[in-house]
Amino acid sequence: MQAKLYKREDRYDLYSEDDHKIASSASNTFGKLSKQNCDEIFWGLYDTEIEVEIEVEIEMEDVIQLKKRVGGITNMGKPKLDSEGCLILKKI
Repeated sequence: MQAKLYKREDRYDLYSEDDHKIASSASNTFGKLSKQNCDEIFWGLYDTEIEVEIEVEIEMEDVIQLKKRVGGITNMGKPKLDSEGCLILKKI
């Protein structure tokens, strides 16, 4: 799954292609990002005084099949999480 990762002054925010917030490195959020993983993606790419965006991909586990009430079976991936429950991102 592709997404956009934004570097803010004090955190990273991840947005879907349709601009919905998916996760953040801020401690009080629903989706959790690893600051270390985000720092590695942005290494050497930004000036800390400005807001920067970069496209990333959320690593997914094997595809699973979900049975819908209407429309048959749909394939859907599940995001991979690290040992601390954070989404795993990679630069694309």
